[in-house]
Amino acid sequence: MASPQIVNEPFAATITAMTVDNAVATNFLGTVTLQSMSASASAGAIESFDTSGWPEAAWNSVDGTVSGILSATNAHDGMYGLSDPGWYYRTDVSIGIPGDVLTCWVRPGDGRAYLGFGASASGCWSLVAAPNTSQLLLEQNSG
Repeated sequence: MASPQIVNEPFAATITAMTVDNAVATNFLGTVTLQSMSASASAGAIESFDTSGWPEAAWNSVDGTVSGILSATNAHDGMYGLSDPGWYYRTDVSIGIPGDVLTCWVRPGDGRAYLGFGASASGCWSLVAAPNTSQLLLEQNSG
């Protein structure tokens, strides 16, 4: 599917069923549900990194140290972005209502990017983009 796509304009997409070993599933007879999601006017960012400082008071460092570089070089669609932040978590945000969406933009590099959820000082679950091993992982991490 080419990117970007224009809102309210049709576009072509191809869906291929794959096996667990990443081969085309030629005998797939199941049902596939497609869903469209769009940002609403009430949607808000948990963190845009477009403030003057990092970390803000709501963020808690797992190891008690301050790390991360806030700069325009790391920006995605705003003024600033964050690089190498270490493990931080927030407890003032709750996501889990049906229809809620959690997104994260990652610029590919040599290492891994972790999007943690269900976080506390004792650990979290994380979705890991691992370009160094060509994997997308779901991990349970201890604090």
